[in-house]
Amino acid sequence: MRSSPLPPLLFRAACVKSDGTKCGTVLSGPTNCTITTSTTYCNDVGSTPIVYSITDTSLTQVGIQFHDGSFTNQGTSTCSITNPTPPSSCAAGTPNCQPPSPPLPNAAACPNAECPDPSYLSAAGIPSDACTPCSPLTCLKESFQGQFSDIPGSANNVLSVYGCNAKPQDAAAIPLVFNTTSGSSYPTFNAFLANSTVNQSAGVACYNDTTYTTISNYIYFQHINTPADNFACLECDFYNVFQVTPGACRCSSDTAWATPIVYPFDVCAGCAQNRVGSGFIIGRLNFQITNAYGQTSVTSFLAPSPTAKVNSTVLQMYQSFIAPPVLTPGLFSKFTNTSFTLPVTYGSSWNVLNVISGPIKIGSSTYTVPTNETSSGLYVAIHLTVGGSFCY
Repeated sequence: MRSSPLPPLLFRAACVKSDGTKCGTVLSGPTNCTITTSTTYCNDVGSTPIVYSITDTSLTQVGIQFHDGSFTNQGTSTCSITNPTPPSSCAAGTPNCQPPSPPLPNAAACPNAECPDPSYLSAAGIPSDACTPCSPLTCLKESFQGQFSDIPGSANNVLSVYGCNAKPQDAAAIPLVFNTTSGSSYPTFNAFLANSTVNQSAGVACYNDTTYTTISNYIYFQHINTPADNFACLECDFYNVFQVTPGACRCSSDTAWATPIVYPFDVCAGCAQNRVGSGFIIGRLNFQITNAYGQTSVTSFLAPSPTAKVNSTVLQMYQSFIAPPVLTPGLFSKFTNTSFTLPVTYGSSWNVLNVISGPIKIGSSTYTVPTNETSSGLYVAIHLTVGGSFCY
């Protein structure tokens, strides 16, 4: 089938089926159209005829597209293969060809994407292993050729689309420029979008807020081949995009142990040296570890019965990685940094802010507290004074 001479304004031609895929290959065309077994379109057609070979015998109609690379004010016309008018040609946009209904698709969908091997992420400077969560996002593609290189603010626009709060080199610069992770194909995301080629990649760190102190995740961009059926823009760039969240999961073959983190304690008044028979229960404490290494905790003071009444104007708490070297409550603060409000009564709670580590001198003796819990465990002691009464 031969296309008739084209107006000079229309400089690209392609042949498509009704589903948007190619309908054949180019047999001949203008001198600047390289003819191969896979050629499906020609640039700068001008007034030179193009001849297509259509081998699918089931086709009775095909779409001929003449456009400027982005289909601006152009489209697709349907031509009859068996009875074109005039017999030797079918010109798009003329009465010889009937407009399609509905219009033929002309933009390729995003290709299916799977997260790359962690080695590719690591090579791009994104910390990752086999357990690092990685999720494919909607692919990135140019709407017209040169979109990401011609528009100065493209880098910022793209990162905003993917919800990435990236740190700019200079917050006052126009346009904003964003660094990529070490190992990326280009040092800035702006340069990557403007210049990257197929198989090149880049990572960008995304932060929790505009203080740019904590990284929430990374976005990994991978330049891929433009689909052959993206007739809307055959030279537009395509990228697979992935969100990577290091630290959210951990690979391990360690033996797992279940460790309780909430402990209930009865509070016994008059029970010095743990002589329970010498006093009575005035309350209950719920002690909860709030740090994986036992450095912090929160304790709540609960009533043992609805009729109990009690308050305390003194609170001393010991939490450490060594046993109390002395049982003098007034010295507990040398080992434990605690935050609380007096008086303490039912419903009150207080916090251990941290275990004090290193050498601690008590009198003529020095005790060394490790920075983390050892196999000996965590030691806790709580001392209160009692005022009020306890009634059943």
